[in-house]
Amino acid sequence: MIISTIWFAVVFLRSAPAPAGGSWDAFAPAVDFVIALSVSWVPVAADYARHSRSSRAAFTGVVGGYTVAQVACLAIGVYAVAIAGHDAVLNDPTTVFGPFVAAPLGALFFGILVLRETDQSFANVYSTAMSLQNLMPRVDRRIFSIAIGVLTIGVALLVDVNSYSAFLSIIGAVFVPMLGVLVVDYFLLGRASTWDTSEHAPSRWPMVAPWALGFVTWWLLAAPSTISWWAAIWDGARTALGFTRQPWMSAAVGAFLVAGLVTLAIGLVRRSRR
Repeated sequence: MIISTIWFAVVFLRSAPAPAGGSWDAFAPAVDFVIALSVSWVPVAADYARHSRSSRAAFTGVVGGYTVAQVACLAIGVYAVAIAGHDAVLNDPTTVFGPFVAAPLGALFFGILVLRETDQSFANVYSTAMSLQNLMPRVDRRIFSIAIGVLTIGVALLVDVNSYSAFLSIIGAVFVPMLGVLVVDYFLLGRASTWDTSEHAPSRWPMVAPWALGFVTWWLLAAPSTISWWAAIWDGARTALGFTRQPWMSAAVGAFLVAGLVTLAIGLVRRSRR
């Protein structure tokens, strides 16, 4: 995988066209998609990092094995789009695979990248089963795993893979405000000293409120969804609020800030009452 990534990086850097004129109009949505893609894998990283022998090992493993690899792959993707042609990729998303296959030994190294993707299906099922078991610790995780596997295979047979941007928006709207709640609660409200992950840990339903507000904020600030009926709902909400989304607005940043600030406010109020 590492060799394949380096190989394509060298080939693409040599053959990429010179930068041309453009605009910043699509920058904020692109940032939102990148953040959504990255944050969605944080639970999986945590599932494996918890087996580390020290905090330093966990940090080094996540940064080296996840962050660096993520940035490298995204950068290679940007160059692939530049080589294939932005307009061509817009008309046919599969065109982006062309530069990979056309590179010297490209079919071999691209096959390695494709093969490497297959393990993500198992990782996703495992991570979802672990998350559900946090809610229902007495249920056998094998039941969760089988049910999730069957469900996701059924969804994969029905959903159009070209609606991937809509999928990224959905997981971003869910996970980004959730991260905002977690970060503020853990680092700013002192929850790190009393963090409870046992099966007897109490539910804290007030934390759903800041997450829900962050979820709503995401869709108010997000670029129009490719799913027409869902986009119509949020267009109506913007109209009712008298709000106009600007191209520079980031749904990810807005959702994170709203969820985090509301979490902080709830925590400070509860602390003052004590």
